[in-house]
Amino acid sequence: MILNIAAILIAGGLAYLWMTRGFFSAFLNMVCVVAAGAIAFAVWEPVSYFLLEKAPARGLGVVLGDAAWGVGLAIPYAVVFAILRGAVDGIVRNNAVTDSTTDYVGGGLCGLVSGVITAGIVAISLGSLRIG
Repeated sequence: MILNIAAILIAGGLAYLWMTRGFFSAFLNMVCVVAAGAIAFAVWEPVSYFLLEKAPARGLGVVLGDAAWGVGLAIPYAVVFAILRGAVDGIVRNNAVTDSTTDYVGGGLCGLVSGVITAGIVAISLGSLRIG
């Protein structure tokens, strides 16, 4: 129940945030989110198995083995998204100006897509943690 509410808040919050930033910025962010999500899902299993192999059998590091599947999705997503956003922000310095209706509607829709993907990755990652 709490995870569902959190996912709705993440999706709605990102939709509102990108609605206020404009359509072009929201579109660029959405492209980065989709690409980061695709890459994260592509490397999820190999990264998780790598973490499971490296996790110790006892001691403080045993938590890594319990969290491997959740961390194996969340960390690649966050790293790839940060790299893509940094690259896009470095290449595209200015926002394209459109009328306010296009900015709000287009930005809100692109923000909603970004929010749903991000909330889904967060929900899957948290749901995959085997921590009490």
